[in-house]
Amino acid sequence: MSCPGGKSMPPVFGGDKGYERWKTELEAWQLVTNVEKKKQAITVALSFPEGSEVRDRVFNEIEITVLNADDGMKALLQQMDTWYKKDKLASAYDSWSDFDSFRKTDDLTMESYITQFEKRHKKLSKHNIVLPESILAFKLLDCAGLSHRDKQLALTAVDYNTPDTIFKQMSQALKKFFGVKAVPSSSTELNSGASSGITIKKEPVYVAEDVNFTGQGQSWRNEGDSTQPSGSRLGPNRGNRTGRGSQRKNPQDFRGNVTKCHICRSEFHYANKCPKRERKVYEIQAESNFEGNGCDEVYLTCGKRTLEGTTMSETLAKHLNAMHAGRRAFIMAETSEKLRRAIRHQVSQNMEIGANEKKKDETVSGESNTQNNFPVRVTGNIPKVGQRVRYLAADSNDWTKATILSHAGKVTGKYKTWLNIQDDGCDPKSIDWITGVKQWEYEPQDHISDTSLSECNEVFLSVSRQYDKDVLAAKQAELENWKKFKVFEEVSDRGQPSMSVRWVCTEKDVDGETKVNARLVARGFEESHHDRTDSPTGGKEILRVFLSILACKNWKCNSIDIKAAFLQGENFQRDVYLKPPPEAENVDKVLWKLNKCVYGLNDASRVWYFTVRTFLLKLGCVQLKADPAGFYWYNEGILSGVLLMHVDDFIWGGTRAFENKVVAKIRSEFQVGQQCSGAFKYIGLQVTQDDDGITISQSQYLKNVKPVPINITRACNKLEDCNKTEQENLRSLVGQIGWMSTNTRPDVSYDVLNMSCVLNHPKVENVIQANKCLRRLEIVDSCLRFPHLGDLSNVKLIVFSDASHASLPDGYSSAGGFIIFLVGENGKSCPFAWEAKKIRRVVKSTLAAETLAASDAVDMCYFLGTVLSEILFHVNDKNVIPICSYVDNHSLVENVHSTKNVSEKRLRIDLAALKELVQEGHVMLKWVKSNVQLADCLTKKGVNTQNLLHVVQKGELCM
Repeated sequence: MSCPGGKSMPPVFGGDKGYERWKTELEAWQLVTNVEKKKQAITVALSFPEGSEVRDRVFNEIEITVLNADDGMKALLQQMDTWYKKDKLASAYDSWSDFDSFRKTDDLTMESYITQFEKRHKKLSKHNIVLPESILAFKLLDCAGLSHRDKQLALTAVDYNTPDTIFKQMSQALKKFFGVKAVPSSSTELNSGASSGITIKKEPVYVAEDVNFTGQGQSWRNEGDSTQPSGSRLGPNRGNRTGRGSQRKNPQDFRGNVTKCHICRSEFHYANKCPKRERKVYEIQAESNFEGNGCDEVYLTCGKRTLEGTTMSETLAKHLNAMHAGRRAFIMAETSEKLRRAIRHQVSQNMEIGANEKKKDETVSGESNTQNNFPVRVTGNIPKVGQRVRYLAADSNDWTKATILSHAGKVTGKYKTWLNIQDDGCDPKSIDWITGVKQWEYEPQDHISDTSLSECNEVFLSVSRQYDKDVLAAKQAELENWKKFKVFEEVSDRGQPSMSVRWVCTEKDVDGETKVNARLVARGFEESHHDRTDSPTGGKEILRVFLSILACKNWKCNSIDIKAAFLQGENFQRDVYLKPPPEAENVDKVLWKLNKCVYGLNDASRVWYFTVRTFLLKLGCVQLKADPAGFYWYNEGILSGVLLMHVDDFIWGGTRAFENKVVAKIRSEFQVGQQCSGAFKYIGLQVTQDDDGITISQSQYLKNVKPVPINITRACNKLEDCNKTEQENLRSLVGQIGWMSTNTRPDVSYDVLNMSCVLNHPKVENVIQANKCLRRLEIVDSCLRFPHLGDLSNVKLIVFSDASHASLPDGYSSAGGFIIFLVGENGKSCPFAWEAKKIRRVVKSTLAAETLAASDAVDMCYFLGTVLSEILFHVNDKNVIPICSYVDNHSLVENVHSTKNVSEKRLRIDLAALKELVQEGHVMLKWVKSNVQLADCLTKKGVNTQNLLHVVQKGELCM
């Protein structure tokens, strides 16, 4: 549910509103709402009052899946029609009964009575019940609650010679004679006490909210029955006065009548400033008597002898001032933001209470915080989620160590004291922390981060663990590797320029076992070397090309991890000196002169790449021209193997000859670490292979992605700017989601693009949007499927491109996107590449946006076709794979195949490039309907992504 006041809130059902009127308002709401059509039925169902009959019946008798369908609103209304819709005859009878029984009551003015009468008559006309004008006029007069004499007076103002307007005449006559303006204002005469013979002093009391009350400085006079101060600006007949002391009347309503106070019917104020409302607050003893004269004055009549020597106005002013001071203090306290936060939250975020400090059932409310100066409330004695604790169970005398996993119930619900915990060496369980634990305390955590180790694949170790036995053993193993690969030689320290080193120690879980790894790293920033430092790594698109080839060739997918890769690179061509670490032997007055590149140097990865490249070329491998990190191998004119490197991680597949003549020599030349096949993890991707193909996913990576924390109060202020912490967390979350969108989740590509456009000045609503996107990734599981495509000589490239003009948050930038598939003759498909990005320039029309998006899509498609042509057919610098491009813009297709020029000169250049590719036969450009345009969800918000997910998950593209 959205916040009240927006177009997302449907009309409320129930109360005095009938079912048909509610349906009419619902139809109007559907025309203006921004809620997706698929979610409208659920939104309406949730708007029904909690605990009402209609809400219970909807959720008990209608399935959620039915409400969440595209025709969910239709199904909801059909079901409600069976419950509440009346037949025409019953509805007409109800309208007639309501009209016939309507009478004017004392609390209705004549104007309000006529309005209500006309309203009921209009409801009758909807049922084709038409009454003659004369009948309506006499019905209006008869139900007005007038005496016989007043009725005769009203009839004198009606002209019976014009029967078509007799009802209008009667309405005007009733307003003229008995309306609000026709009722004279009369002053209320005060009881002067003449009957009792007692002379009573009468004083007016003036009520105001922003000024102090004083009873002095006024001279009083008594002139007959009208008593008022001589210097007063207010009086019973002040509405007729003009000048500085006059008071304005209330504004007029839509009928031109002056609006009035509903308490005393005054025309000079409303109920919130009515003195009669104030009179309910002040308690006066039985000897005091209140009577009203006008509406802004309260006359006090008192005969108490104990007040002699002072005036009643002074005494009352004292009390009024005190009450107004208290009211102002109460309002200030109610509007305090800090107080509201403290009341809403059950536990203060910056207050921790240990087990030995408070009793288990103790609740502290209203304690003062000296720094924040606002009351806080602490409920219960429960540890925080994610913390390590030691506790003493109620049925045990032994202390147990455990990790707090999560809350087992709602914080405000029945099970708010229940927690999900995991004892060391045991399975997770739930426990009532208040009744099931006698005593507990936090366990010291010097080196454990906020994230549980079970949720991380690798964590850095703190300095406090640098001298643990397993860490020292890992350091010695690293030093042995340096010696084994002859990385350095010891030289005397003669003042040569040298760099310092540092240890980077990590702890990793491998197959359920904890492994500590230590790496000695040079501080490369201390070196003044400025040679080239770039080194290629395999691109995402090339990886998918290789996986498609492996699936089609039925080659086994394998991975190789090179152990201590940088230490096995080529020898250095320059002199580099390091200061040895304290863990090494003979470190006094000794420097290490490097023979090979080591971790930390700026060009370490570049040296390692050229080492591998030189070795593979010697073995007969051919380097891809489009991607230097990719290699393929031909044996007797037949493609026999492919290999892609990402620093020290290799992925490869091929024939037995390729394994024996290439891979085996890699294993012998370099010290190899972990080797996997069939199912393994490669650069953060989970790769699995079966008989039908290869699948990649990022489900394990998704488990480590956490939403941006934001409380409910903060979430309601959607248009507020994010603070620094929220902005940093949002950038991190968008980056993580973006990494998934470029690897395995094309369905969230537009969401990432949309959020990336506002990262410089994000608002709270952008944080909520990012968290929703993450929840969608968690709920909708997805993967990329690379099936067997059949004969690779008969494959073709199909690209879907789309654009949306001026759809990005800045209001003028356009979004463009595409997705490319390699499709085989058997109808199977492999996803190659996709993209959702801001179009490189601001365009004037949808045609221009579609043209630029199609141009980028064809460029990428031609590039991938060239890579495939080189690997499969050994054709260089040319694409021989057929390309078919699909767009849903008729104008683009017509302009590409037409000889006419568009009016926009700059657009002609982009169209000319597409025309050339089409005319030369490199690309076929076709039109497709929007409902089968797979790139539609890459450029627009709210588009259904199920079609796209089905294609990439199943590997089936039907055209």
